Amino acid sequence: MTCARLAQADAGIELAAEVRDWKLLEHAVDAKIGEQQAFVGWWDEHVRGKGGQPKVSDRETITCQDAEDRGGFSKLQVSRWRKSLDDTNKYREQQILAALRKADIGAGGLPAAASSTGPCGVTHNEAARLRLRPLRIVAGQSPER
Repeated sequence: MTCARLAQADAGIELAAEVRDWKLLEHAVDAKIGEQQAFVGWWDEHVRGKGGQPKVSDRETITCQDAEDRGGFSKLQVSRWRKSLDDTNKYREQQILAALRKADIGAGGLPAAASSTGPCGVTHNEAARLRLRPLRIVAGQSPER
């Protein structure tokens, strides 16, 4: 489930950047981050620590290998997400900028900020002018295991 929701969020991020829908881009990035946070939280509650010892003694736990098989993500990937999610605001901005670079919208392609700005230095008026009909992206729930 998490893989599918992350793929959906990634597709939303890519589309939003291409059509320059800044509000949709923010929502899609937030959905992706929310899904990653939910998965890391699930991992921390259900995966055994080093030496096979449960991290939380009163909960049922599984091995790291079982979690990787069920969730589709390696321990290393979960560790990377955990580190990135330590500073959610910084991670969010990195995701937005990466999407803009991927859509070939570098700093030179962004409109100059003449008034109050939203993410990535785009004025709110410019974002509103460019906004297309937004897609509905809903942040996922924690993985069902």
